Parts: sequence; structure tokens; C-alpha cells
Amino acid sequence: MKFENLVQFEEEVKALDKPFEAEVFAQTHEKVHEAHKFKAIMSKRYGQVLSIVSQRYSIVQSQDVLNSVISALSKLGIHEVSGSLIEQKGRTYARILLPQYITEGDNDRAIQVGFLLVNSYDATKSLTLKAYAGRLVCTNGMILGETLGGSMIRKHVGNINYEVEEAVKSLIAQIVERSPYLTTLIQKAIESTYEDFEAMELELKELGFAKNLSEKILSRIEYSSSKHSKWDLYNAITNFYSRKKISESGRIKNLERAEQLLVAPAL
Repeated sequence: MKFENLVQFEEEVKALDKPFEAEVFAQTHEKVHEAHKFKAIMSKRYGQVLSIVSQRYSIVQSQDVLNSVISALSKLGIHEVSGSLIEQKGRTYARILLPQYITEGDNDRAIQVGFLLVNSYDATKSLTLKAYAGRLVCTNGMILGETLGGSMIRKHVGNINYEVEEAVKSLIAQIVERSPYLTTLIQKAIESTYEDFEAMELELKELGFAKNLSEKILSRIEYSSSKHSKWDLYNAITNFYSRKKISESGRIKNLERAEQLLVAPAL
């Protein structure tokens, strides 16, 4: 679900699923055995098992984590936010953009920055917080963990809500400080050009994109007699994966691949 301000974001957070722990039993032909070393994480909303985890695993409620995010934003005086909140396959994805933090440049280069938070209930992914952005001209999503600052990755052990609040404050400070660096990287990507489409195909192959996907990505670039830049290719990738019907985990993975074009040395 999309939100356009902090109040709407709070309402969406209140509506999130709140999974709970349940005992695990193993049944044989003779009797039922309690699995002492394991427990189940159950969806409260759907009554389904989301995962089987060890007893050491602690549920980190997405609702609690995002309330810590809201607390951090409020303490920083940030009330204008926009973005989306998605629950999918035992994970929560929160994209939070900050309208007051926009990089310098014309409409083609202007970037609205923020951050992405991912939490899971299936024990396959740690709580993750990293820089995120959206282009104003086309709303393409941009993962910028390497470009605008490091990521917070925290295993589901113990109480981490205070850590999340402090991490959000720290990440926003880093984003503001390093935004000029993003502007510089974009300018370098604009100035770095490919000889032809074949060179771009090779770049996509080196980034790990299959040939059929490379063709679809390159179809988003309008052919011209002039050379195309890394910025053209970067935007083709982010445009394709911002709109493609794909799992959120897959979308993030491919947007992270695209970031390598910005941080790689110029051609």
C-alpha cells in the first residue's frame, strides 16, 4: 500500500500482520512428539505457518520496527514522507522517501532520497536497512546502499527496536551528507559512454543479467546515432525492474545489481 504522509504511514503500519510463536510437534505412526528445539512462526491474519525456526530465534515484529522508524522521523522533525509498504511471503518491505531531501540537478537527474527497510518472519533474511531513492522524473526505484552509506543488517536475536531508531537517524544523516557525492556519480555516469548496443549487452552480462532480460532492458533505451551512457543503461535497468511483475526480493536484488554501474570506474 502507498502512503503520502507520516499519518498515512502510521495507519498502514497499524494494519500489518502480527505473527506469533507456536509449539511444533512431529507425528509418527505411534505417537506425537514435541520438537523442543524448534518453534513455528504463525501468521495471525491468515492462520498459516510462515516458518519453522530454532528456539533461539526471536520474532522481530515489523509493526514494532516501523514504529521505531516513525519515532526516529518524528524526533528529527520529519513529517513529510511518501512511499509504500508491502507484505509478501513472510516479509515486510517499507520504502520511505523524504521529499525534503532532493539532490541538485535538472529534472532528469533530480533524485528524492530515503531508505528501504526489509524484515522477515521466515528466518531467511536479517532485518535490513539501507539507502533508497526514486527519480522524480519517472519514479524509478534506486537501491543506494553503497552509494549513500552502509547498511544495517541485524539478526533476529534480542530486542533491536532501539537500534533501529538510532540506525535510521544515522542513515538519514549519512544520506544528507553524501547526497552531493551521488550527484557527482550521476554526472560521471552521464559522461561515461558505450560504443554501441553490443557494449551495453556485454555490460549487462557482466552484471549477471540473462540474454533475454538484457534484450528487454535495452528495449527501454531509444536508439539514436549518438552514443549512450551508463546513466542511460542504469535508468533502463531501474525502469524495467521498478515496473516488472516480480517478487520484491527479486526486484531489490536487481536494483542492487544496477547500483554497480554508478560505483564502477568510468569507461
